[in-house]
Amino acid sequence: MNYKVTAIIPVYNTANFIEKCACSLFNQTLSEVEYIFVDDYSTDESFSILKNVTINYPDRQNDIRLIHNTENLGPAISRDRALDIASGEFIIVIDSDDYIDKEMFESMYHIAIEANADVVVSDMLIEFHNKTIYFADYVPNNKSEYFTEMLTNIKSSPSLCNKLINRSLYLNTQCRNRAKAKYMEDRNVCTKIYFFATKIIKTNKPYYHYVKHNTNSTTSSYSSEHFESLLEFWENTDSFLSKNNVSAKYNEIVLHSKLKDKLKLMMYVDSYCQRKKYASIFPDTVIINSNELKIGEKLMRFLIRKKMYIFTTYLQKLIKLKSRIL
Repeated sequence: MNYKVTAIIPVYNTANFIEKCACSLFNQTLSEVEYIFVDDYSTDESFSILKNVTINYPDRQNDIRLIHNTENLGPAISRDRALDIASGEFIIVIDSDDYIDKEMFESMYHIAIEANADVVVSDMLIEFHNKTIYFADYVPNNKSEYFTEMLTNIKSSPSLCNKLINRSLYLNTQCRNRAKAKYMEDRNVCTKIYFFATKIIKTNKPYYHYVKHNTNSTTSSYSSEHFESLLEFWENTDSFLSKNNVSAKYNEIVLHSKLKDKLKLMMYVDSYCQRKKYASIFPDTVIINSNELKIGEKLMRFLIRKKMYIFTTYLQKLIKLKSRIL
């Protein structure tokens, strides 16, 4: 079959979520869909549950491919393994603890074809235990702003999960991610996709349901692994900019983004020892004007500069309290 869409789904310890995810995939109104599930060395019953679900969809049996990693490699490498064998005209990545509306693939595929777009972006519904929040993604009208927007990561989501992407972009090796990082792995790919894409459009429909009550997810807690992934992301991005001869063009934007990313993690991580350990990363960002930062970021930056790490814990608690109230 000539597949219109290939859905890539890395699976790791999502036994409580995989059935709902798989059903939402197999119930898609689009027929020409290839499904590639990658078991990232799960230690629970995730893949057994998945196999049982597939039995209920005999019409999809020939469209389903199962891959098993012999060790836990992380989502980036798992997705990349699937990309090596994907045959669909367009690619979409789905997290195995999330789910989607049944018309997502058909609707976004037709939009891509009619508009001759490389990427189609949808809005998302963020699903908490007791509430649902609408997230409206953002795509600039001007092609020259695609990359800048993803680089700064202010309005546009770096998630691959709400983006239908022409497979031709993934044939460019610069748009592939073979790193073992489990944080910022989407943004690592999206920045490159947005750099090379000729046309990106958006549908104002929230087809994707992003589940935020999975306590096993990578962003449910923060540690040194996140700082290491941040360093890896910017090392990779600096190399990409240099390779494409645009380092000077984006230098100021990069410095500002590095500082914002650093302060964001400083406010997320619970251990002040981690903040102390990574306080000196991105030394070039010292030239960034503090007037461009939010009040919480200014305070965190001040405390780190003064090496008052114990007080950063109190600031973090205040910021978290404010976030809960809002």
